Amino acid sequence: MLHADSVQDSFFAGLRRLTTLAAGAVAMNDCPRTYASMVEGKDSLGRVVHPPAGWIDPYRIEVAKVEGWSGDVVSIKADVAKGTGGHGYHCGVERIDGAWRATCQYEAGWVH
Repeated sequence: MLHADSVQDSFFAGLRRLTTLAAGAVAMNDCPRTYASMVEGKDSLGRVVHPPAGWIDPYRIEVAKVEGWSGDVVSIKADVAKGTGGHGYHCGVERIDGAWRATCQYEAGWVH
């Protein structure tokens, strides 16, 4: 039987490894601001606030649920958001011949 903590530890270790490979990946508290808004932003002088030239809005990845079904199968629900919208996914992660492989199904999109 697979202990839930070992599934989560293994999964989060994988996320940490991915963030070391991705340029500019940071913890949410260290994430740069977003300029996306449904309402036009203005500064204290009433001027419209525009992002700096070349600005790329940050992505937010939130892992909502990790559930180990066995030592070789994990179910993951995750949301990927950017700006004022995002998408939800349900992923099945399976260890095959020692390598982890994921298949994700799109569940929903939203705007907020």
